[in-house]
Amino acid sequence: MATNNFITHRLGLYKIAYDLTEDGNFIDIDYSVSTHGHILVKKDKEYFGILTKVLSDLVPIPISENEFNSLDKFTHIFLITGIYTKNYERFSIPMGVAKTMIKTNYGQDGKPKHWIDQTQYPNFKVSKFEV
Repeated sequence: MATNNFITHRLGLYKIAYDLTEDGNFIDIDYSVSTHGHILVKKDKEYFGILTKVLSDLVPIPISENEFNSLDKFTHIFLITGIYTKNYERFSIPMGVAKTMIKTNYGQDGKPKHWIDQTQYPNFKVSKFEV
């Protein structure tokens, strides 16, 4: 099945927003780091940025250069894998920990590539997203 990255990301945004609104949080989409958007949570009088990643398969989390340079805007990475299945999984990685897990190398074009290996995911599996 061919996938569309924008639709894949939107599915995940809505699943994450649903979990968070169930707990009474107000949700908005923040486009300051990515045109696909990330979650902005208002809880009580505080705002929390969530770097949102949604993958159709169990593969390394890609982190764009713009996201990498903006990690301090976020408190967590919320990841959903297997988004097109009924058995999708949720992972919540605190940003302080995520920063230590990010690997970097350089592509043939000389540009940096950032990711988190999928072997790390099981340590952060959750049944519901919470802030």
